[in-house]
Amino acid sequence: MEKIEIHEYIEKLERTEDISVTQAELEEEDDSPIEEVRLTVPNTDDTSVPCNTFRMWSLGLAFTAVISFINEFFFLRQTQVTI
Repeated sequence: MEKIEIHEYIEKLERTEDISVTQAELEEEDDSPIEEVRLTVPNTDDTSVPCNTFRMWSLGLAFTAVISFINEFFFLRQTQVTI
């Protein structure tokens, strides 16, 4: 949000008496316009899920090795191609 939008939103909240209306507006603002995304992806971040997983490390290292090999292979050719 830009600064102007934030100030307008704060003024709108100050004019509104009912707190439940403001909560609904806040939740609606976070929702995605695409229904499939809204149904499958939560709006909050789950901090209990680990980010350093075996899958992340294995895929990351595998892609790094493969792409590095391909890049080096094309670098040694007469017409160089970089990925």
